[in-house]
Amino acid sequence: MNYLSPDNITGKFLQEIPSFDNSNRSNSMSKKLYSIIDNKRYRHSSVLIPLISLNNSIHIILTLRSNNLPTHAGQISFPGGKVDPADINPIRTAYREADEEIGLNENLISLQGYLDICKTGTNYMILPVVALISSSYQPKLNKGEVDELIYLPLDFIADKKNLQHKEREINGVKRFFFVYQYKDHFIWGATANMLKLLSERLFEND
Repeated sequence: MNYLSPDNITGKFLQEIPSFDNSNRSNSMSKKLYSIIDNKRYRHSSVLIPLISLNNSIHIILTLRSNNLPTHAGQISFPGGKVDPADINPIRTAYREADEEIGLNENLISLQGYLDICKTGTNYMILPVVALISSSYQPKLNKGEVDELIYLPLDFIADKKNLQHKEREINGVKRFFFVYQYKDHFIWGATANMLKLLSERLFEND
């Protein structure tokens, strides 16, 4: 079932870039950008949520991270990374990382808007940047970072039955998190949270 077309996605998202926090700081030694909230330092980052029309249906492009990466190895994510002070804004970060990771050129990107900033348990604040991608896009993967692309049908996250709520004990503390399992792919953490936000924005705010 095809719930949405590219034409009726327009206008579904925030049109102003959400602010990370009023307490934005910059470490002059490392040039890292972060916010201080409740005495915790949250590193600024952004991701691109690429939506592409394939076979008359919209799909979300996800990346399977390389097992050789020092952090989040083997996990499923969106292209993106930490905001660099040289980036004009977090949108540039998302575009730059998408080009570096999966060969997605900015000329193929049509910005649609933003989701609310996602704060993670690993002390990141992530701005999700949503965009429609030209169907002419041909992947060129940076194999040092990305093993493969996963094309997740938008219809999949529209069905609330596909969203699971899991519990796990980590270092003696119970943690609750969302999970999507698509085929043999286990999608959790910040990526699952952002997929949930995407679903709410597209299918629950009419």
